[in-house]
Amino acid sequence: MPTAQSRRTPTDNQLRNLFAKYPLVSNQAWASEWGVSKEWVRRLRKRLGFAPSSQIAAQVRADRRARKEADKIVAASRLSGLVCPVDGALVPASRQVTCSSKCAETYRATFTYRTNR
Repeated sequence: MPTAQSRRTPTDNQLRNLFAKYPLVSNQAWASEWGVSKEWVRRLRKRLGFAPSSQIAAQVRADRRARKEADKIVAASRLSGLVCPVDGALVPASRQVTCSSKCAETYRATFTYRTNR
C-alpha cells in the first residue's frame, strides 16, 4: 500500500487550479490518475471548499435545460415574413398561415369554409 509520501498528488494550489479548471472531471478519474482512492479525492475536494462533483454535474444539466428552453422561446418568437390573411400581422415562424389561434379560428370559419363549398 502506498504511503502518503509516495502518492503522486499535486500540491494544494495545483489541486485548486485543477478542480477549478476541470469541474466536470469525476473523482474516479482523478483517483485513477493520481493512484489514490476516489474517497480520498472526495475529501480533498471538500477540504479545499469545492462542491461535490455530482452537484456540479447536476448544475450543468440544469443550465443545459434552461438554455434549451430559452432557445425554444427564441425560436417561437421568430417571424416568418408571411402576413396573416385575417388581420395583416406578421406570422411567427412556428405557425403556418395565421399569426394567432384566434385568427386561425376566424380563418377556418371564413376562408376555408368558403373554399370547401
